[in-house]
Amino acid sequence: MNNTQNTYNTDKLISIIVLLFMFTAFLERAVQEGMFFDGITYASIARNLAIGKGSFWELYYRNSWTFSEHPPLMFGIMSVFFKLFGDHFYTEKLYNLFIWVLTILLLIQFWKKLTGRNKHSGYELLLLTWVIIPTVLWAYPNCLIDCTMALFDLAAVYLLFNAYTQKKYVVLSVIASAILLFCATLTKGPVGIFPLAVPVVYYMVYDRKKIPAALVHTIIMTAVIACIYWLLWQQDDARQSIQRYLDEQLLAALQGKRENTGGDLGRYALLVELLNQLLPAIAPCLLTIILCKVFKLKPQERYNKHVVFLLMIALGSSLPIMLSVKQRSFYLIPSFIYFALAIAMFAYPYYAAITARYSVGMKTMKVVRITTAITIIFIAVFLSYEFGQIARDGEYITDIKAMQRIIPQGEKVGICLEMDKDYQFLAYIQRYHHMEVNLQYATSKYILVDYVWCNGNFTDTLLALGYQPLNAPTRKYSLYKKE
Repeated sequence: MNNTQNTYNTDKLISIIVLLFMFTAFLERAVQEGMFFDGITYASIARNLAIGKGSFWELYYRNSWTFSEHPPLMFGIMSVFFKLFGDHFYTEKLYNLFIWVLTILLLIQFWKKLTGRNKHSGYELLLLTWVIIPTVLWAYPNCLIDCTMALFDLAAVYLLFNAYTQKKYVVLSVIASAILLFCATLTKGPVGIFPLAVPVVYYMVYDRKKIPAALVHTIIMTAVIACIYWLLWQQDDARQSIQRYLDEQLLAALQGKRENTGGDLGRYALLVELLNQLLPAIAPCLLTIILCKVFKLKPQERYNKHVVFLLMIALGSSLPIMLSVKQRSFYLIPSFIYFALAIAMFAYPYYAAITARYSVGMKTMKVVRITTAITIIFIAVFLSYEFGQIARDGEYITDIKAMQRIIPQGEKVGICLEMDKDYQFLAYIQRYHHMEVNLQYATSKYILVDYVWCNGNFTDTLLALGYQPLNAPTRKYSLYKKE
């Protein structure tokens, strides 16, 4: 609020617009059915864990396959949501919302510490900068494991920054951060350990005389994480789980045996992707600086050290991904947080100068509040209409739902060998109705045929074995049953 009690800084108005945009864009995706392949797979594994299929250290996906692509922590947490809310399409969406909200709250708190203000301090600039990074608004509603890992890492970085800034509870914060980093690595492996560098980075930027103490803190955190893993290694099931992950995922990725998603650029494709993703975030901040120059306003405070600190963390969380030729834009989710913080922090003095200079009156704010309330009602109506609508992969979801009315829950459905390569289909059929596939199709009562994958002789074989086609209301698949 300005000096007069009858006006409000425009940042209040902007914050309302940003928050409405953020949550509407997120919830529109969250209330609809269908998700990215990885998210559907993760939800299936968590659901299986919730109903007693597999265990925390031996995650069950389908048939005899033990899932070892990632460590088990996120699946354990998400399984609690399935136990609480049941097996519905929106259960994993509630988990996504939970991670989204916690990340936003932590970002706002971190921003307040960075700006040194306890009250409203322009956090809407940060949130806008972060959320308009294309992959951010796409990844969180799609149940990507990177989002959960990013939350643990953000909490660790915040704890360390707060302790160093306040000079209170430093050792306790270091230990707590180590536990959070253990959780990050138990979510997605070593890529979550980058905040180990935060103590050194912090004192390199703010007080170089204390770098030796920072090194000690990093050693302490490393020792705590190592001790926890050493204790886990003494347990047979935990050791076997960790060993499977190391052999089948981590070492294979480092040796270049995983798929090459970088094309001709290989490992350097990440740099191009990083630039493409950050351009939308840079644009509004650049516009803010230009407007400040046009209006001839002078920013008062500078946060250059904060910007350097955040950029160093951002680079530390993104560049190590180049060690593997398997790269995706969503692997950068943790680093986007610190890039957004750095970009917004650089532009914040200019933004603060504009919003402090221009204000809105109480009458205008009353209109804004009424308009906001009406907008929220319209959004709620819109979201209720969108609830349960199929957003993607409609041919899979529609056909599997049609099969649910015919095939008993938990049935193993026979398929041809080629269909075992249609991973999108495998994820959806596992996720819905507890169904699974059976490559030994002749032992199944029901057989599903996809003519895109199965050769023309497959149906002749089924007829010879005594299977008969069912008049199922499916579009992509044909269903056969043996009486």
